[in-house]
Amino acid sequence: MHKRMGANRRRIHGEKKRALGKAVKKAVTRGASFSTVAVIAVCVIGGAVFAAVKIVSWVNSSPLFVVSNIRVEGAVRVDTMDAVRLSGITPGMRMTAVRPAVCEKGIEKNAWVRRAHVERHLPNTVTIRLEEREPIVLVNSGRIRYMDKDGVLLPLFGGTYSRLPVVSGLAPDAVGRCTAGSVERVQRFLDDCGDEPVARRISQIDFSKETMVRIRLEDFPAIVELSESQTRTGMRRLGQLVESARQEPAGTPKRINLCYENLAYVQW
Repeated sequence: MHKRMGANRRRIHGEKKRALGKAVKKAVTRGASFSTVAVIAVCVIGGAVFAAVKIVSWVNSSPLFVVSNIRVEGAVRVDTMDAVRLSGITPGMRMTAVRPAVCEKGIEKNAWVRRAHVERHLPNTVTIRLEEREPIVLVNSGRIRYMDKDGVLLPLFGGTYSRLPVVSGLAPDAVGRCTAGSVERVQRFLDDCGDEPVARRISQIDFSKETMVRIRLEDFPAIVELSESQTRTGMRRLGQLVESARQEPAGTPKRINLCYENLAYVQW
């Protein structure tokens, strides 16, 4: 004979059954939702991959995506046609065949190019941006060449006209650059000259002596000797001496030594 269940027990038992049913239903629903999301995700990814393959195939075959416009920006001393030639980019080649890193390395073979940057602009334009080297002096190392702040010796152009001073007494290294120490010495001297008006008239600088610099001015034939440790003071004194020497009846001096702290040695 079955044991009869009280009202409270029947209520509790019913609540447990209903809770179990809800849990099962929720689990089934969650499983269905995950399966649905997974199927949708697979379809989307598959569709994207298929579309990407189609787009790449179209870009590689369409006559729309061929190089027809090559722009060169930042060229002052560098010939634009030479920059294009070194890049390897030619009109009519496919845009996908343009490899910016390879093109940049080719362009930088030009000594005047400090850095090159190549960009592709769909559908048919390539832009070459150049950062050129800036010369600070002319260097006489057997032949006259420009030198930039990195010590790179740069070729002259036909019909070159320059107001930069010609520097001698610097020895280039094995790779055709001036040594770091030489570059630092030149740069320090130019900085120490400052904004003195007479400094803008320097035409020649000789660094063959270790602690002394010999200079010549454009319109003043005397050889001027300066101590590198007192360049600023020496340039100020030189400006005063040049003005006073113009008024001397004996004419222009042949040599001026400003290496002494409180003495200017002038030889006529």
